[in-house]
Amino acid sequence: MKSTIFKIFIVMISLTLLNCSNDKKSNQSDEELNVGFLFVGPIGDGGWNYAHNQGRIEIEDLPYINNVFYRENASAKETSVLAIEELIEEGANLIFATSLNHKEATLEMAEKYPEVIFESCSTFLEDENIGSYFGKIYQAWYLAGLVAGLQTETNKIGVVVAQAIPECRRITNAFALGVKRTNPQAKLYMEWIHSWYNPARENVISNKMIDMGCDVIAHNTDSNESQRVADSRNIYSIGYNTDMKDFAPKKNLISVVWNWGIFYKDTVEKVHKGEWIPKSVWFEIDSGIFGLTELSPHITVKDQEFIKEVKQDISRSDLVVFSGEIKDNKGKIRVSSGQSLTDEELLTIDWLVDNIIVLNPIATNED
Repeated sequence: MKSTIFKIFIVMISLTLLNCSNDKKSNQSDEELNVGFLFVGPIGDGGWNYAHNQGRIEIEDLPYINNVFYRENASAKETSVLAIEELIEEGANLIFATSLNHKEATLEMAEKYPEVIFESCSTFLEDENIGSYFGKIYQAWYLAGLVAGLQTETNKIGVVVAQAIPECRRITNAFALGVKRTNPQAKLYMEWIHSWYNPARENVISNKMIDMGCDVIAHNTDSNESQRVADSRNIYSIGYNTDMKDFAPKKNLISVVWNWGIFYKDTVEKVHKGEWIPKSVWFEIDSGIFGLTELSPHITVKDQEFIKEVKQDISRSDLVVFSGEIKDNKGKIRVSSGQSLTDEELLTIDWLVDNIIVLNPIATNED
């Protein structure tokens, strides 16, 4: 009898130790995933960095996340390299570099730390330990252009543009094509600010555009300043990155928004499960990673239904935004009738659509 009781006792102890061992192994697995985020500007900008930071917040409480670290205001390569070093020193083994500005630093540090996984936003990089991610946000901007074309009464629409790079040109061109579809007489008056985040400059430019008769103001910068200006002057606005209606409660028509949490949650889960592979992804509008906010009551029900129908056309690939005929603002045919731009051409686009007037040309072909 004592022998039997002793054997049962041993079995119970063994099972307890086995469960403890499994719990410990599970906890160790959970504790292995430390995530770092690199932001190009302040996370309180209300725009690009704020949107990415919201995605960061969404992964913080996942059961297999041990720590989440971040660094703000890393725009130059030198500051980005230093920030990545700090994140790795804190234990990050997965780093999301959330800006095109981080491209060179990511390449350098990924080579230096091959055991760390890097995900690089809007750079289209792909290497052994580097993946990249972005969305075809120009599809949503085309829809926003439809709205602007329908709402303008002066046929003058102001656009504050951050950088003279393909990303910003794609966005602005798609917006212009949307405007042209609903209002062929309307013109876009755009100005480069050569910065992702410069609220003071945006304030000056937005006011100037309104003074010259623009009755809709849009922007692809990181701040919300142009929204504030437009609302203070009772002018319609179209926001970017996040829902901007809180900054322009009276006259915001719509915002083109990012929902980065979808991608961040999916990626950390893949890394946790050992299923992550390096690849470059460019999401479509039906991914949910980007889209439009709820349409403003300022837009008629009929026009709202039209916008929704066009979105469905894009989702079904029945409508390709950059399909011809498209002329640039020097009169040159850039896309012939029946043709459309390839992804490769969109990634290197260096021209502007013919209903765009540049207020501060940086090259003769942008007059």
